[in-house]
Order: sequence, then structure tokens, then C-alpha cells
Amino acid sequence: MNSNKKHSHRTHRFRWALWWGLGIVVACLAIIIVYEQINPSAANELSGPLMDMVYSMIYQYGIWPIMIYVGLVGPIVEEISFRLWGNAKLWTGITSIIIMALWCLGIGWWLSLLTVLSGVAILVFFRDDKTKRLFALMLLSSVMFAVAHLGNYEGDWFLTLVGIVHKLGFGLLASYLVINYNILWSMGLHIINNSIMAILFGISFSQVKNSVLTIDNENFHLEVRPVLVRNDNINQMNRFYTYSDTSYYFGSTASFAHQALIYEAWQHGANPNDDTLNLVANFKYPNCSYNLIYKNQPLDHHGLIVALEKEGLIKIDTTYSSTYEMRIVDTSLLATTRQDSSYVSYKDARIIVRYADEIPVIIGSYAPSLDNLYVKGIDFDGMHYKSNQTLDELRQILEPQGIVIEPSKRQMTVLNVNSTYNPLE
Repeated sequence: MNSNKKHSHRTHRFRWALWWGLGIVVACLAIIIVYEQINPSAANELSGPLMDMVYSMIYQYGIWPIMIYVGLVGPIVEEISFRLWGNAKLWTGITSIIIMALWCLGIGWWLSLLTVLSGVAILVFFRDDKTKRLFALMLLSSVMFAVAHLGNYEGDWFLTLVGIVHKLGFGLLASYLVINYNILWSMGLHIINNSIMAILFGISFSQVKNSVLTIDNENFHLEVRPVLVRNDNINQMNRFYTYSDTSYYFGSTASFAHQALIYEAWQHGANPNDDTLNLVANFKYPNCSYNLIYKNQPLDHHGLIVALEKEGLIKIDTTYSSTYEMRIVDTSLLATTRQDSSYVSYKDARIIVRYADEIPVIIGSYAPSLDNLYVKGIDFDGMHYKSNQTLDELRQILEPQGIVIEPSKRQMTVLNVNSTYNPLE
């Protein structure tokens, strides 16, 4: 009798976490579904990193090992990592805090340190109050569980926020189960949740794996196959120069069309980087492998682009924009050696300026010999060309170093190429 009363009391502990957790999970799923109907491209980008990781693993190890990992092993490991404290014992609380801190290292050392300090404070200040200790550990673990999944999302900030809040709600729900029953209950919930996702991954993969879209006419033959993991053995150089020979390409449909646009511009005597075109490719998951064979000469780049748009693989928006000219007026003011990481080459500087405020820039007075000239004060991490500085801020940095950015009388055609082909939909 006493045992039944005790069990009845435990099942009512933190019942708000059960209803709040369920409410948050259901509400977030509803928001994602509605938002996906309003803005499909943003929804597709939401789980891009997670999809990339899972599909890459599927291609390397096969579908069943990954489904077992995602649906069974992953949930067990995560529950042990984030909810081992649920039995209210000191050693499980300490172990959970250490493991959670290790997970948070993936976000940053500062978050890992914050987790340790918060966990230690909870165990010390609430050492004599089991209820408050469980309450604080439930909140801490639910927040850390949500934050630890931040790497699964990208793109639209609103959907990313909704995804994180969804994980927070799931953490509260799982915490309720582990506190009032045991960790096997939360593992069971997590396994069911992830197994559904694993099954959907498997169905999507089986549909995509053998999917081939073919475009064939008198000028070229193109096969487009979704390949959701990069193949570094595919040579991507000079692919559009070939004739009556197979040319391979790996990337998004936008990047493929972007390359064709560049060669089309060159074919008509224009330099797409410095002359008439400013080409912008909006890359979108998933990537594909392109098997291209031209049948006739001259190579019909324009026909290829038209066919891609007609088949619904790309969308091209054309605008016209005033341009600026960047040129060196005094080379003596520039550094001739890279003294530290704050110096970037003139070549990199002109790329940064081009992408500042997304204003097309024509490069004047440029020659390869100027690559050994360096400027300082520009925000550049060596990988991303997009600068946090505006065009006016860059002018203030570059003008004292002998580089001017002036309005040009010429206009530039801006082609914005968007991928629209997504076989996962």
C-alpha cells in the first residue's frame, strides 16, 4: 500500500514538464509544417547539415547500419549523456554534468565551462533538497540537449530557433519520464522518435539512390543523378571544354549552371568576372553528379542553360546594376610582404570589395604581378569572401593604402542562379 502511494506521488512530480514538453513539441512541429508550406526553400535548408551527415554515412556504410545507429544507438547514448541524473544519485549527477560538458565542447569551450559551473552549483547549493536539485538538473539538461543539436540546423534563423525550442520541449518530456519512472522510459521515447526519422531517411534514400534525370537533344546528352556525398575523385576542371567525351561535375544545379554561364560569357568574348557579368549562384541541397556529353561544335552552353531552366532545375533572375571600379593609384603605399594574418593580398581584397553590399565591382589596373602586394585592416578569414564591412568602410581602409573605389559609367548584368531541383521533395 505504501509502495503504491509512493509510486503515485512520483508520477505526479513535475507534471507540468510533461504537458509543457508535449505542448512545445506539438506546437513546433505544427509551426514547421505551416512554415514549410509558406516558404519551402527555408524549410529544406533547416536540416541541411543533419541530412548531409546522415546521407554521407549511408553512402559509406549502407542503409541498415545507419538506421540502427540513428534509431537505436544514438538515442541510448544521448539519454545516458543528458538524463543519467534522473535517479537523483550524486554519482549520476556528476557523470551527467561531465558528459554534457563534453558534448558542449562542439559548440565552444565557453559553453562547456558554463555547463560545468552550473552543474557544480546545482549539486552544491541543492545537495540537501532533492526536488530542487532534480528541477534544476532537468532545466540545465534540457537546455544543453537543445543547444547540443544546434549543428543540425542552418539557413533560416526562425526555423532554426523553432528546431532548438522543439529539442528543449523534447528534453522536458524525456526528463519527466526519467524522474518519475526511469531512464529506460526516456530511452524508449527517444528510440521511437528517432526510429521514425530513420525510417523516413531510408525511404528517401531508396527513392533518390537510383533516380536519374536525363536531358537529351541534338546538341548534348546530360544525366543528373542525386549524389548526397561528395566524391573527391571526380575531376571538376575543364568540364565544359569537352566534345564527344564524358565530362563529370559534382555540386548543386545552381553551381553547374553557373559554370555553364561563365563559359557562355567567355565564348562571346566577355570576362564574366571583370567585364559584363556578375554571376551569383544560390547553392541549395542536395548536390548531384552530372554526366555531360556534347555532340556538336561549337559547344552549346546557352542551350544547356535553357534546357536546365525548361526542365525546372534552375531559375535565373536577371537585373542590371551600376558598377564601381577598384584600382591602385599608388603602389608604394601597399605592403610587399604579408606581415601577419591581418594582411590580405590585393587579389583577395578585390574579391572582398566585390561582395561588399553585393555591389558589382570592375577591377581596373590589375595585373598578376600585383598579387605580391598586400593591404591591411580588411575582415577576411581566408575562406569566406563575404565581408562584415560595408563598401564605405572598405573605402576608408583602402584609400590611405593607395586604392580607390569609384563609380563607373558602365552597367553590369547580374545573373542570380537558383537551384530548384530537389528530388527529396
